[in-house]
Amino acid sequence: MVESGYASIGSRYASNDTSYNSRSVNYLENCIMMLETIYMWMRSSQSSLPPFLIISAIAGITLVILGPYNTTTFSWPFRFVFWIGLCLLGGVGAYTTNEVVNKRKAVSSKWIRAFIQSLGATLAVFICLLTLTVFMKGWPSQIFYILVPFYIWVVSMAISTIGTLQIKEANEAPGRAAIYERLKPILRNADLFAISAEDHYVRVYTSNGEDLILMRFSDAVKETVPLLGLSVHRSWWVAEAGIKSSDQKNRKANIVLKNNLPVPVSRSNIKKLRKAGWI
Repeated sequence: MVESGYASIGSRYASNDTSYNSRSVNYLENCIMMLETIYMWMRSSQSSLPPFLIISAIAGITLVILGPYNTTTFSWPFRFVFWIGLCLLGGVGAYTTNEVVNKRKAVSSKWIRAFIQSLGATLAVFICLLTLTVFMKGWPSQIFYILVPFYIWVVSMAISTIGTLQIKEANEAPGRAAIYERLKPILRNADLFAISAEDHYVRVYTSNGEDLILMRFSDAVKETVPLLGLSVHRSWWVAEAGIKSSDQKNRKANIVLKNNLPVPVSRSNIKKLRKAGWI
């Protein structure tokens, strides 16, 4: 029977336990150790796994080792399932929230996005813990609904912040195009194929799919530096690495991307393409 861990936080803090301050200090120390571990690992990692999955797994493993809230009394297998499960659940909540924000194109600030992700993670984990608590011990006291979401949010916000900082460092690294920062997370490690203009938006084509971004086409092209590519049409920019085939027939140039998408080429740019060795 689970008598400790997050599932019993509410009942613990509802009591007049004199060790409240001690537990708070231990909690913060554990959080700091966990966050340092995640940050150092992410800085050295070049993994292609989804960022939310990586962060959640590392956070869970760290908590398994630290064993906060007396979870060291759990068996290793149960502690592993408990913490990894909660962290992955929080990661799913953050990822889902971020995808909703991406589709609505309503938020451009990285830090507001991180805050929204933390709320999504908090909601997902809190619902799970509330369900566990009701099932194991019945409905909790009122303080459970205040303290538990707060502590979950503190960790969730800290992890979201670390993820944002890691992405910012990666995007500011030499040799990486700034436009990657504007793409949804699943596309940020993909190969950039091309950019096309669509009214006030630009559509970015990559090896992992495409994304629609609200910005001017000319600004998007500037953010492709230092990638090698050319503007082949007034509304198209193509990366050299994204070309599957290119040729010229009857004074007409043809380019096909690696995703089999044909790209229009204006006659005024044929000379430029020939000079670059594309045709």
